[in-house]
Parts: sequence; structure tokens; C-alpha cells
Amino acid sequence: MTDHYKIALEILKQLLEESGNTHWANWIDKDIKLWEATEDVNHHLSAFGGMGSINDLFVGGIDKVGIWNSKVFDTLKNLSWSLAKQKITSAPTTLDFYKYGTGQLTGWRCINCGHARLNEKQIEQYLSYKYLPILIIDLINKDELQNLLPISNWIDKEQIKAERANIKEIINRSKIEILKSQSWLKTCPKCKSEDVCVYRWEFDSNNQTLLESKDNLEIRKT
Repeated sequence: MTDHYKIALEILKQLLEESGNTHWANWIDKDIKLWEATEDVNHHLSAFGGMGSINDLFVGGIDKVGIWNSKVFDTLKNLSWSLAKQKITSAPTTLDFYKYGTGQLTGWRCINCGHARLNEKQIEQYLSYKYLPILIIDLINKDELQNLLPISNWIDKEQIKAERANIKEIINRSKIEILKSQSWLKTCPKCKSEDVCVYRWEFDSNNQTLLESKDNLEIRKT
């Protein structure tokens, strides 16, 4: 039987090492050794919960690979915890287990004139939310979860590249500006109003139309 707990730990350790989180990389290395020696999971479970825990870590950058790596870290961290806690007995093959986030795109919008913008990071976060669970389940079914990293091997496959381009087209069609940077918007570049807020969008069931999320502030009618 495939040891998905150990594989999850090894992936976490690699991401921690690559991101310079030496303390936590050593912690996970100890978890692996304890598991191999006595199948002890208590040390791993003690990493979770409270301020300064492994839950507070950020392992990726703001570039495309970094965003996906962050999603991998959170997803595999949940898998390792769930297996250690005996919430599950093996790695699930259901999409919902591996989904993190809301699938929304978060950006800025001027309440005064309606001008909207978001950055490319949001597109990658959405793509990782949608496709990482599919990738993980496919690798589990093939008994190849250990090949998940480097994530750069997967994120520019034709299907994901095509959807990335399609999402940008939908955003442009919705008259939302796409930026490469992730800067705080304090003043609307169109009407100069300071009445700017965080705003969220989500795709319809066919992934062809961008809808305004229901929890947004209302745009003033002019």
C-alpha cells in the first residue's frame, strides 16, 4: 500500500527547503524519521495550531510558480494532518478534499465610477484552485504522487495554458483591467475618487462569464 503520509511529508519538506524555511524543514525531516522508525505522528501534529505554527507559513513567491507552490503546500499539509489525525485512512480521490479557497478573483473597484482592476496573481490562484485537485487525484490514481514537484512541470500544460488565455479574454471582455503588479489601489485612476474597495468576482457554472460576487459593496449609480 502506498504511503501517502510519507510522500506528503517529503513534498512539504522539499517546499520548505526551497523557500528557506530551515526550521520547519528540519521539523518535517524529524517527522519522516519518526514515522519510518515507529510510525509516531505526534511530533507532526504538534506543528499545527497556535501562533507561529506551521499553519502561518508562506512558502511561495508572488510569481506563477510561487503561487502554485503555496497551494501545494496548503493542500499537502491538510493531507498529512488528516492522515496523522486518522480523519482519513488513505489519500482521498475526491476533488472537494483538495480544494482550498473560494474560487473567486479578488481585485479593486471604484464605488464611484465602477472602474475595476485585478492582477495576474489572481488568475493563477484561480487556476491552482481549479486544477491542482485534478492533478493530485490523477497522480494518486497512477500511484505517482511523489512526482507532483516540481510544479513547473504541470502548470503550463495545454489545458491550463488555454484556460489562462480564456480567463484573460473573459476579464478583458468584462472591462476589468489586468495588472502584472500587486499594488494597493488608494485612488481611482479613472475618476480620482478615493472611494475604492476590495471587490470580488466569480465564474458562472460554464466558466464563460464573470459574475460579481454577492458580498460586494454596491456601485453608485451615475
